[in-house]
Amino acid sequence: MKPIINSSDAMTDRRGERGAALITTLLLATMLLTAGGALVLSTTLSATNAIDSTAEMQAYYGAEAGLQSTVNTLRGNVWASSTTPVASARAVVEPAESNVSGDASTGQNIARLSRWLSYGSNNHVVVPGTDNLIAFDVTATDLDNSKVVRYTTSGKFDVGSSGCTVSGASLTCTGPGVNAFTLTYVPQSTTTLTAYPAASSGLGSFVLTKVASGASIPSGSPVRFQLTFNQTLPWAAKDTISASISGDVTAVASTLQIAFSGTTVKADGTTFDLCGACNPLVFNHPLILSGVKSLTGTVTAPQPKRVLVRSTGYGPKGAMKRLEMILNQSVFDFDAPATLTLRGAEDCTPMVFDTGDSGAKNYSGLDNYAAEAQLPTFAVSGCDVTVADAGIKKHDTIDDPEIAYLDAGAAPGSSAIQSFAVSTPNFLQSADNARTTLDDLEAAAKAVNRYFTPSTSGGSVSVTASNTSAEGITFVDGDCNLDGGSGLLIVTGDLNMSGNPSFSGVILVLGGGSVNRNGGGNGNVFGAMVVAAFDRNGTGGFTSPTFNTNGGGNSTLQYDSLAVSRAMGAVGASVGGIREY
Repeated sequence: MKPIINSSDAMTDRRGERGAALITTLLLATMLLTAGGALVLSTTLSATNAIDSTAEMQAYYGAEAGLQSTVNTLRGNVWASSTTPVASARAVVEPAESNVSGDASTGQNIARLSRWLSYGSNNHVVVPGTDNLIAFDVTATDLDNSKVVRYTTSGKFDVGSSGCTVSGASLTCTGPGVNAFTLTYVPQSTTTLTAYPAASSGLGSFVLTKVASGASIPSGSPVRFQLTFNQTLPWAAKDTISASISGDVTAVASTLQIAFSGTTVKADGTTFDLCGACNPLVFNHPLILSGVKSLTGTVTAPQPKRVLVRSTGYGPKGAMKRLEMILNQSVFDFDAPATLTLRGAEDCTPMVFDTGDSGAKNYSGLDNYAAEAQLPTFAVSGCDVTVADAGIKKHDTIDDPEIAYLDAGAAPGSSAIQSFAVSTPNFLQSADNARTTLDDLEAAAKAVNRYFTPSTSGGSVSVTASNTSAEGITFVDGDCNLDGGSGLLIVTGDLNMSGNPSFSGVILVLGGGSVNRNGGGNGNVFGAMVVAAFDRNGTGGFTSPTFNTNGGGNSTLQYDSLAVSRAMGAVGASVGGIREY
């Protein structure tokens, strides 16, 4: 029998559950309110983040605009006037040149390109078309501290057929009996100086000692001297200049003269200006026992090769981004060893060389722009000195010094032909270096739509003044018919010059390594030319090059420092890398 439950007792037992529904409702409401609040907060933060992200991106674009403005400045794309010169790497990194007059950053040794970029009152450059919301500022520094130059000098005599003798850096010429004189070159010891602005410095000295009544250098048999500049800072480089020594050391009125072929030498950008009043160096009598002539000059630092650019971009809401970039001044830097340089075969297979029978064709290492020292007319590998001498059909059409030899490889086998060593450009030191250089130049030409190949059916690409600008690059991947033009021309096949082709600049015939000048005409080439043969797309070293001239006509192949300088500007600054910092 079930127990009887009193209703009043049941109600009493449920009194403890009163308010449970309310609490549950409140808990659920609180949870919903919290979730709703989180949703509102998340939505608000997303909107704020979106706004901040846009500002950050705008600041990033501002920093990019600063880098691009610097690139445009160094590539000469910024309008220049008498007060705003065309920018150079040196001008960009030097505060006194980089900044406008009165720029307070100059005194702080900060170069910020205010000579070319328009800074506002807040010291920012506003990006056009952004309603003053995006801006930037930039600084530029020289990564290699290229103002500091360290160098030594060395010297070498070449007696030719004079009958004089050489011992180390001393030249001795003898006369009858015990009569003689000795001329010794004392090199400049290691010298370090700040060469920007240009600095005066010693370049060594000559010491002359007379024995008894002295002696003479036979007339018509000049002795040569080669002065070499060996640079270790800001980077390794060397270059040479030659001099002729003539006269005698006998009578009271006699004179011994050392006449250099010019007054300016460039070692991978560093300029050594010999004292103009000291060229030629002259030893005048009377001399009792000895005489000393110091060779002095002015050293000017090279252009920086690497420029570090830092750009700070500014956007709305105080957004800021920083980027830095390394600018390489040029993917190709070239100091011509001679007017015409031919890199010979590594196994000494003779090159093919013929300057032509015409007496009206002239070859010269004299600077047509008259700013730099005279170069040798031809520079060849040591194995090819004899071949080069035999290939000169009319020596009176070639300016002296006629032949120099590249210091990479064997020295000349014959001492009967006057020649001296010149520095071998890096891209001619190995075929692999030449291949790398071609790859770099091909990429530079493609970037400006100046890359050409022959048609699929073969043939040659014709290059004329209409498609070669004064400071442009032209890359012909194959055979080329040169009809004229200027700039930097690279040919990987054979270069053919017929009729009246005139060219101003640098011509590199690398790969096929063959130049053929045919027919008459009066076309002139001013600048420098390099010829080297190798398998561009394979392996192996240099093979035998060809330079062949046929026919008559008036034509000149002559060095021109201005044309070479303009050709080097054809490639322009290249970006080495960019990062955020």
